[in-house]
Amino acid sequence: MLIVITNNHSKGTPEGDKNFELLKNVLNDTKWQKRFSKRGIAYSFFLNEWAKHVNKTIVVKDNVPWQDLPGYNTLIKNFLIELKKRDLKRLPEALVDASVGLLRNEKLLSIFIAIVYSKTNIYESSDVFAVYEIINTWLKSMQNYQKMIPSTFDYNFFLKGLYLVIDGEHALNIAKALWVIYNHFNMLPSKKFSYPKSLNLNS
Repeated sequence: MLIVITNNHSKGTPEGDKNFELLKNVLNDTKWQKRFSKRGIAYSFFLNEWAKHVNKTIVVKDNVPWQDLPGYNTLIKNFLIELKKRDLKRLPEALVDASVGLLRNEKLLSIFIAIVYSKTNIYESSDVFAVYEIINTWLKSMQNYQKMIPSTFDYNFFLKGLYLVIDGEHALNIAKALWVIYNHFNMLPSKKFSYPKSLNLNS
């Protein structure tokens, strides 16, 4: 609703004044504020729809950088906190959809991967499955958006995680890591696939 209101006519026109008055009433309503503070389905849904809307109407059309959007850094910070708190094996579908929506800014990919890697126990098969399932979803969404992996992407960190799994002894984990590489090999520069001397993720 907020998105529709703010996009219909400028203030100073009859329709615009009507919409801005409606917007003021919505902002003064504490019910939606309480729902958003829980960072549940409503919050995730809003993030997804907001990212979709501003990408189409502002970022692409007017060539405005994401970080210059009012409130963007606050929204991203809150989302990252929520992603860090959640169990990867039980991520709500709405939260996953929100993360996919936010990846219209492809520069977030490294940050997202760093967070889920930090939550992954390499010796827990369910953890490994969950982390590479969500990473596969993110990479697939970037292909759908026709986005390239940004030059700032930390390939070394990402590939060290994959190599740690491949270097292990759990066949299902190895298969999952290879599955991700196979699905998105066209997005990953071949020159980056040199087996690392050190597999220490903290180096």
